[in-house]
Amino acid sequence: MVVGLVGLAACSIEDSPSNGSAPVSPASSSSTTSTATAPTGETTDEGSAAFVEIDGVAYDLDAECHAAGVGEIVITALTPGLVEPRVELYVQAFLAEPYVGISVTEGGETTLFEPSLAAPFDIVQQGDVFRIDQIALVTGLDLETGDATDAGVGTVVVECADYAEGLPPGFGSG
Repeated sequence: MVVGLVGLAACSIEDSPSNGSAPVSPASSSSTTSTATAPTGETTDEGSAAFVEIDGVAYDLDAECHAAGVGEIVITALTPGLVEPRVELYVQAFLAEPYVGISVTEGGETTLFEPSLAAPFDIVQQGDVFRIDQIALVTGLDLETGDATDAGVGTVVVECADYAEGLPPGFGSG
């Protein structure tokens, strides 16, 4: 289960060093969703979007951002339509237990890419953009032994246009 892995990974979430402020929590919004602003200060009408790259292969995804609590953001994303490969992204941007999982399904075969336990990663938040650069990815991770197959390096960028309050449907705590 994903939740068991997150405590093992050496990783952190940090607010962008360029602004020096404390992490922003969209959960403090008084409505069920909030509208993000573009870097220019204009309000965006587009939905949340994600970009995933694994060893030079890039995917554009439709994303949903959920404000689970103060400092806790859960992001789910997948390829639009019924195209192959089918890519699904899960980002748990929790202050205490960040996690990233990327599944790629093609021809009926699914491969799960997860962060290497041997290489820490950072989730950098800059406003409503969450970025993970140069994350060492593995497949076939054995949580008991830590054994896995190197799967290269990845990048994840998510821009949240709005936030739903609470956890995504089907998200369990244990």
